[in-house]
Amino acid sequence: MIETRALLPEDFHTAARIFGDAYPGFNIATEEERERYSERAQKLHEEEPIAHFHGLFRDGHMQGMMCFYDFTANFHQTRIPMGGIGQVAVALPHKKEHVAKEMMQYFLRHYRDRATPLVTLYPFRPDFYRKMGFGYGTKMSQYRVKPSDLPKGPSKANVRYLTEADREALVACYDRFMDRTHGMMAKSERDIRRLFAAPQHRLVGFEKDGVIQGYLVFTFETGDTFILNDIQVQELVYENAEALSELMTFLHSQADQIRHIIINTQDEYFHYLL
Repeated sequence: MIETRALLPEDFHTAARIFGDAYPGFNIATEEERERYSERAQKLHEEEPIAHFHGLFRDGHMQGMMCFYDFTANFHQTRIPMGGIGQVAVALPHKKEHVAKEMMQYFLRHYRDRATPLVTLYPFRPDFYRKMGFGYGTKMSQYRVKPSDLPKGPSKANVRYLTEADREALVACYDRFMDRTHGMMAKSERDIRRLFAAPQHRLVGFEKDGVIQGYLVFTFETGDTFILNDIQVQELVYENAEALSELMTFLHSQADQIRHIIINTQDEYFHYLL
């Protein structure tokens, strides 16, 4: 008998093994690592309102697992609910037994029954999901450029580091940007916590007249030697040309110590800055 349902506390250890085997790159191989994943996933499931783990069981044995996300998205300037799915994993002995297909059908029914008009995911196999009825999103481009290739504006006087004390102002900036940008999704409380909590994150904002009007989130990536480093831009938000200009000027000014600025963006016009 096949049953697909939300995971119970006793299911998470098995889920950790399935996920670790399906995604070896996450290094969840030892019992200790599986226990850590199990605790994190169960905490997410029980404490985060937008995240819910589910599994597919045959005769009481879990053969696949996944996590649902209740997103909010801007659809042509109207906020709508949007379903998401991640961490889709099938137990290795049960690959090619339609486990993933059945889980995806359950996922689609779950959000259709809740009158959610759209769902989204990050595909490991675009062709597989295309057959399930999914379309393609906006193309993402990666730019890997020298800091000196970015435009140097007349000033970066309004750029400063952001801290936890700027949390509300940063979220307000993001929300204004989101409400003007079709397809963007609202940040959850977890997203915001992780933004400030991750020790590798550097947050730099453009503030004018007491209002944050743009910001950068970036990390450093070390090259072959300790003096060879890149900046990986994790997030770039700006409300106007002045904010963008000063943020670009900030990146431009790192040329003495930074080899490349790496930016992943869905902005089809970004190349005009170079």
